[in-house]
Amino acid sequence: MSENNTYEVVNGEAVPVTEADPKRYEMNGKDNAFKIIIAVCSALLAVFGIFDGYRMGFTLTSITLFTALTVYLAGVKTKFCFFGVSCGLLNLIAAISFTITSNGGLRFLTVISMIILSAIWFVSLSTNINKKSDFALISYIFVPFAQSFTINLPKNIKAVFSGRPKKRWAFGKALLGVLLAIPVLMIVLPLLILSDEAFSGLVTNLLKSNVFTVFEVLVGLIIAFFIFGYCLTLKKKEVFEGKSIEMGAIDSTILVSFLSVISVCYFAYLFSQLAYFFDAFKGILPKDYSFTFAEYARRGFFEMCIIAIINFVIISLVILFARKKDGKLSAGLKTLCSFVGFFTLVIINTALSKMFLYIKSYGMTELRITTSAFMVFLEIVFLSLLLKLFFKRVRVLRAAIVTAACVLTVLGTVNMNFVIANYNYNAYKSGALKEMDVNTIYKMGDEGVPYLVKLTKDTDSEVSSAAESKLKKILDSDKYYKTKVKEKIDIEGFKTLKVYEIEDKKYDGIGKYSISRAKAYEALDKYIEENGDALVREEYF
Repeated sequence: MSENNTYEVVNGEAVPVTEADPKRYEMNGKDNAFKIIIAVCSALLAVFGIFDGYRMGFTLTSITLFTALTVYLAGVKTKFCFFGVSCGLLNLIAAISFTITSNGGLRFLTVISMIILSAIWFVSLSTNINKKSDFALISYIFVPFAQSFTINLPKNIKAVFSGRPKKRWAFGKALLGVLLAIPVLMIVLPLLILSDEAFSGLVTNLLKSNVFTVFEVLVGLIIAFFIFGYCLTLKKKEVFEGKSIEMGAIDSTILVSFLSVISVCYFAYLFSQLAYFFDAFKGILPKDYSFTFAEYARRGFFEMCIIAIINFVIISLVILFARKKDGKLSAGLKTLCSFVGFFTLVIINTALSKMFLYIKSYGMTELRITTSAFMVFLEIVFLSLLLKLFFKRVRVLRAAIVTAACVLTVLGTVNMNFVIANYNYNAYKSGALKEMDVNTIYKMGDEGVPYLVKLTKDTDSEVSSAAESKLKKILDSDKYYKTKVKEKIDIEGFKTLKVYEIEDKKYDGIGKYSISRAKAYEALDKYIEENGDALVREEYF
């Protein structure tokens, strides 16, 4: 035996102990089993979730993948923390919203939210994030993703093809054979297709039914590769942790002077608002000023939103860059920052009150609801920022992440589009809204369809005809039904009438199911049954 080798006794025999290869992950049975499970779950996510329209399929497959990754990363020694568990639960609730809402913009934001929430949950399974600073938390969220695509990429490739040496070599040889066959098939297949009609028909049918599914599976496997690499980075404890940075560099006198000027301007604004409420201050307003709800509700809303964001940045930078004594801000800075914060909360609430007044007068729209939700989010985060002035342990980033996730989840689960369509319809019927904006209902997609059907029976001919026109547009677009021409009828001029009949529904799979889509179909089926000419289209030659 060489003196340079280290040995251990296994089954009564001395076996040399090999050092870990720094260029390769040490893979065990659980790692090798879960890379297959993750690949299958990711392929299902791509086929039934991503490419099936982000509906029930996405809900089911994303929860399945989330569960598999949780089982893989969690261990006996895992310590669960409140923040991590909250993010995990919010991620699951957010996934359910895809079965409820059809709002594309909201679903896009929810997907981004789910990625961040699940990343925090998975990080919490591999390390204790309770005592991590906000800066360290950001690094733990994003660094594993970056490492998976960069420095850990060679390790990830080796890990995917790892296993027992004989099996790995056999798999490698089989993969090489498949790759070598592809260029040959690219030459042979076209020749076989040209040589025989039967084979040509077989290949055509196979391509029509399966080629896109194969593409979807391949996309899923590519996603699985990076997800597995991300998990390995966490599980093997190879995350480069960001450290908290103390930046107390700017003298307090400079910041006090800066904030004083800003505060005087804000105080003048607050003083001017008295003109709306007290006769003694009416002289502030221009001569012959006429107060109307519409002008008051519209003016200055988005400007207030921008000011609130600017103030948030100002206070954040003061907390970060101000020179501190014993880790605390000076009394002057705290006072001025508190005033700026108080002013911001006032204008946020003023903006919200204006928006509620505007909605009461003109109805709901997607922009009005999402903007109001953003202001609620900003107000909660601002409160946490003000608490940070006095309590160093307050985590503003965590409050922002949880608040944003809660707002998006609420908008998705209560189905914002349904709320808008339902409110506008009922407010119009009750007389609270003088006019009905049919186009707003139409823009609500699936959720708006049942209300369009109801509006076709409205006593106002303009409203009913507008609703019929929108339904005609929906049916002519073949968005919901697969149709075929039943008969053609020539009419005078250069026009013809085409009578269509329904072959099938376009969204009939479990992956494409959603509650709002099911209700839309129910309303459309009833409308078509009651209106025989609903599928008749007038077309020009």
